[in-house]
Amino acid sequence: FIPVIYDQGRLCQCRLTGYFIKKAFGDGKSTLKRVIYVACVMKRLLDNIFEGALDLKLAADEITVLALPTDFVNYQETLPKDTLKRFCVHALSYILSCKADSDVSDVLESCSDWKLVEVSGTTRELFRQLFVPLSCEQVTAVLLRSFDQLNVSGAVTMTFLSALYSTFPEAARLMHGHIKRKLSEGLDSSDADKLSTAFLLARQSAVAGPIDAPSYSSWFETSFGDSSCSLASTRSTFTSLVRFISSLVPDESADYLKVHIFRRPAIPAKCRSLYDDYVALAKTRLEDLKVPLHDLSKGIYNSSSLSTEESNKKVINQAEEDVEKTIKTFTETGKLPTAIIEASIFRKPYFIGKFLPALLEPRFLPDVPDQRMKLISEINNAGKIPPAMYNTYLQECEKEKQELLEGQSSASSPIQKYSCFFVACFVSNRVSRVHLFSCCYPQMEHRPSAISCQVLYFAVTVQLTMSPPIKCSTLLSLSS
Repeated sequence: FIPVIYDQGRLCQCRLTGYFIKKAFGDGKSTLKRVIYVACVMKRLLDNIFEGALDLKLAADEITVLALPTDFVNYQETLPKDTLKRFCVHALSYILSCKADSDVSDVLESCSDWKLVEVSGTTRELFRQLFVPLSCEQVTAVLLRSFDQLNVSGAVTMTFLSALYSTFPEAARLMHGHIKRKLSEGLDSSDADKLSTAFLLARQSAVAGPIDAPSYSSWFETSFGDSSCSLASTRSTFTSLVRFISSLVPDESADYLKVHIFRRPAIPAKCRSLYDDYVALAKTRLEDLKVPLHDLSKGIYNSSSLSTEESNKKVINQAEEDVEKTIKTFTETGKLPTAIIEASIFRKPYFIGKFLPALLEPRFLPDVPDQRMKLISEINNAGKIPPAMYNTYLQECEKEKQELLEGQSSASSPIQKYSCFFVACFVSNRVSRVHLFSCCYPQMEHRPSAISCQVLYFAVTVQLTMSPPIKCSTLLSLSS
């Protein structure tokens, strides 16, 4: 069985790729020099194709999609399974290594410079397609082998993890075990490379993992917080841990420093002074960064222009301010603010308990998505909104729509009826204010008074400017 592909370009691409794979990754039993040479040439050709694909930035672009060299997956029935698996393992290993330009410790030190929103969607899609013939164990083995090499690419490995977690449900459990093993081996032998690998994978998993994945602070507390199960429960392993995180301090971000201070590890006997020295060093680093240890601001964004009165606002008001600033930033840049990703990782209780409810305030959704809808879609696509919360939001918005329609159908007076119609059209972004008045005014059964028009205009303006949006039931009472 061969699936039908209507695009001739993709059809040719699939057949050519399949031919290259057969020649480059066959059974390998032939000893003829010509066959071996052809296999090497084909393998190098495929490597060059993948290296070029890594430079593509827009996965949604049609040309980019056509350039992806993995449409052969649709033709996997025509390729021997072993050949296909050998190719996918080789391709994954090559992608992980070809852009590697830093050792693990350097990547860990610069981890605050890159975020999930900056990784290439094209590379993520390449990974997802190459995962198809492989099991989760085989894929994770490829990733771990890449860390045994001299250099890695932080952005590429995080993209790999993002694709891994979104493809295999069991990936989080497997990676947790691998990270724990690496961490234990590194602490026992005081191996900085293994510790760097464990901490890097833990931090990247917190960023690229699913919404229910543990944050870095939770991982650190689980690994070291309980003396009965801490991986650094002995004097030697605790010394290895403190020395390692101390070596990170000169380049460490404030968020990670605070985790190590507030999520204090269980301290073995005669090790208190060692940890106190780290805390003093971390506090000095925070002072150099001009970041307060105890941040009194409850919001995602820190603003020095806030007055004392404003800084003492309730958390719910701060959440609404954060929503407004996020929408403004998203409108200006077209990208999800990195502060949102950071808050979902380091301040998950506030993000899920306060910010998301303020953002997901039910309202009448316009036909043409506005900036608020686009922002919600971006956050949801990044896996930062719990599915149950998002589904509830959609259901409540549908109720708002039905409530507005029922209010329009039950309206008795001309003013009340056309008030509902005006509001629905304005909020839906279907027509402009001037055009709507000019079209609908002649259809009114009774000429409305100037006061009625002012009340109607006020009701519509309130709906368009309120944040969070005013509920439809309140709006109908205003417009009537």
